[in-house]
Amino acid sequence: MSREINDAMLYIENHLAEELNLDENIPQITGMSLFQFKKIFLLLSGVPLLEYIRKRRMTLACYDLRERNMKVIDVATKYCYNSPDAFTKAFYKVHGVNPSDVFAKNTAIKSYSPITFQLTIMGGSQMNYKIEEKEAFKIVGIKRRLLDFYRDISNSIIDMREALGINIHNKLAELSNVKPYGGYSATYNVLNSENEEKIQCDFMMGTLTTNNNVLDLDCLDVPKATWAVFTSEENKYISLQEVWIKILTEWLPSSEYEIIDNEPIIFFVGDVKRIDEPSVSKEIWIQVKKTRATLS
Repeated sequence: MSREINDAMLYIENHLAEELNLDENIPQITGMSLFQFKKIFLLLSGVPLLEYIRKRRMTLACYDLRERNMKVIDVATKYCYNSPDAFTKAFYKVHGVNPSDVFAKNTAIKSYSPITFQLTIMGGSQMNYKIEEKEAFKIVGIKRRLLDFYRDISNSIIDMREALGINIHNKLAELSNVKPYGGYSATYNVLNSENEEKIQCDFMMGTLTTNNNVLDLDCLDVPKATWAVFTSEENKYISLQEVWIKILTEWLPSSEYEIIDNEPIIFFVGDVKRIDEPSVSKEIWIQVKKTRATLS
């Protein structure tokens, strides 16, 4: 996998002065969808892919301005910006100065080196999962939109537990009819756009049901699908980011499945007070389908 990822990085590096056709070329180079590649890149590097591309372009743009004495408008065009203003904004966001300031004495600029990956995939670690064919169901309860997951989650859990009350508890008990029965908290609709440093998501505290009447509770409709459900005891003690890396770098390459380009649903099973407590079981539900090689 490291070879394919690095081949993609080389393609990006060699075409920074062109329009990058990532949707077409990344799958051709890596054998994975652009969605999966972005996910792996973010998990391994800690930087969204388009942010990395912008930083590399602005590093090279600064060299063109300072060392090659190119005009701002020419550099903007070279790196695929439609106007000098758009280029100037991108340049300032990376370097903290305007393009015209790079010639001033003692102007500090930033340099971002190309990224390559050296993955050591050990394997051999336990990762329990199951493939489930599930009919459509609903996640019901009370929902909050978290604008910064890691900052907001603890206080949101406290507020939502207080908001549940006996009336909502009774409704959830009446609706719960999807095994395993009981309480769930779920994270979904994750927004990790390339220009966002913070992870936004919806967080639901409630249960699972197939009832159409959700008793005026918040609701997420989940379609009929094949799911890879990761429910390792080991997952209780490591971060979700580490679990994702293990799924994408250990499980996926050796499995007979490919991930459908939908964000996963992350369940926290039971009475959740803090998501990082070892007693809280985490389940990562990923929509999958058989690979073409397997089907043939």
